[in-house]
Amino acid sequence: MATKIVLPVTLCFLLVLATQGKNDTSVASRAVVLNFNGAIARCKSNSSRIISNAPLQLVINNVTVSSTGRTTNTGVILSMTVNLTSSEQLASLTSNDGGRSKAFLVAPPHACGAPSIPPGQMVAAAVHAITKITDVAATVIAAVVDEFACIS
Repeated sequence: MATKIVLPVTLCFLLVLATQGKNDTSVASRAVVLNFNGAIARCKSNSSRIISNAPLQLVINNVTVSSTGRTTNTGVILSMTVNLTSSEQLASLTSNDGGRSKAFLVAPPHACGAPSIPPGQMVAAAVHAITKITDVAATVIAAVVDEFACIS
């Protein structure tokens, strides 16, 4: 008799665990939109230099994330849709770990006017999340960026 009760309870428990795992994955696979609130892409070495008409990539924890990012002809960083592959990427994007960002926008190597940059470096700006709004369809993150500079 006890076996008849334990088996359904165990199956129910396993179904709950499986459902929780699926929900966690769906959080990471939802559309994530980064909104930079009209921020202008500027170079730290020359703040009057604007990075215009440039493609941007999002890098989180040293991994390039599939995303659509650009600046306009006036250097405004457009909102971008990001395809995250894990909950950890979302957590890294939204945490600022004592002011140290784990997410960066990367511009082309020539974006700040240098003919080349040293090997192992990139022209990038730290991304700092301000707020995060999540609903059933998407997650929207309002963020600011530092000035672009060569970083390793």
